[in-house]
Amino acid sequence: MHRIDPTVDVVFKAILGSEHHLNLLINFLNAILGLKGSQRVNSVSIRNPFNIKNYLQGKVSVVDVKAVDQLDRDFQVEIQIGSHAALLERMLFNWAGLYFAKIDEGEDYALLKPVISIWLLVDDMPGLPVRLPGFPLINKEDKVVGAAGKKLDYSERRKTNLVHVPFAIFSREANLYLSNHFAIHAIQLMKQAEDVKIEGDKDCWISFFRNGKELDPNNLPPGMNTPVMREAMAITMSFSEKEENYHLYLSRFNERLEKKTRQSEYANALIREAFERTEKEQALKDKERERTEKEQALKEKARERDAKEQALKEKARERDAKEQALKEKARERTEKEQALMETEHERAAKEQALADRERLIRLLKKTGIDPNIG
Repeated sequence: MHRIDPTVDVVFKAILGSEHHLNLLINFLNAILGLKGSQRVNSVSIRNPFNIKNYLQGKVSVVDVKAVDQLDRDFQVEIQIGSHAALLERMLFNWAGLYFAKIDEGEDYALLKPVISIWLLVDDMPGLPVRLPGFPLINKEDKVVGAAGKKLDYSERRKTNLVHVPFAIFSREANLYLSNHFAIHAIQLMKQAEDVKIEGDKDCWISFFRNGKELDPNNLPPGMNTPVMREAMAITMSFSEKEENYHLYLSRFNERLEKKTRQSEYANALIREAFERTEKEQALKDKERERTEKEQALKEKARERDAKEQALKEKARERDAKEQALKEKARERTEKEQALMETEHERAAKEQALADRERLIRLLKKTGIDPNIG
């Protein structure tokens, strides 16, 4: 007996997309969405039913399950193997395509009905920022009302380890849902604990798709030995028991591996490119920092040179001032000496004049002339 992975698209589609096993899809939808009472899915019509001949002939390109129920609600169920940065956008785009197709051009918008997408994710969703562009930061004090009217606080809403992540269009400011027509449910299969206690159909389905390859159809775990799970396991095992089906399974499994390998190689190439770009940017930043540091060093040297030149100019000014002061003192001394010389000259002149007068008086007296007459 071969081990069969129910997340391989052909097995997944045979389980939930077959018109011969509508009860499985109905049970799956009610279990995952928690539908009760008048909201329960009672009957479905599959828009793209599983046909193994199409797979064998290579005619299948779309592997999701699209169905409509008795309330005219559209359901899309898709299995996603690898995660990528644009996965959330793809989920939204696919939902929008289904909603757009609900009515034709010119028809009344009132004819629109809910579209519910369910994504079974083998790899976890890519992370979301706490703050989205154009939206205010989420505060811890914010309160929103859950589907059952329960108040959910910040810490509950920001859990990242949720197995089931439901998305809805909700206004925190108005405390109001825009419409019940929009719903996207992400089931992160690997977030379910390996030793989880199975309690109800929802746990069964998540555990089935998470661990289906390892399950023993003759010895199902406690809580999973139900008619629905036995039927799902029987379909799974049909791909092991029938040679043609098994070859088909292997081809789809290998195709998935190749696709995942290509995605991994592409992701690694992007990582390498990002790493190289980061290294180049870092090298440019290092060069820019070195250039800035050199310019800063040159500026420091220029400032030091200017400071030295300024100091030399100050010293030159001080020297000039001292020389000027010395010149002033020399001039004052010269002027004083000049004044003394002039005073001495005047004194000598007066003395000479007195000496001349005395000599004249003596000459007059010798000649008998009275110097006092006249």
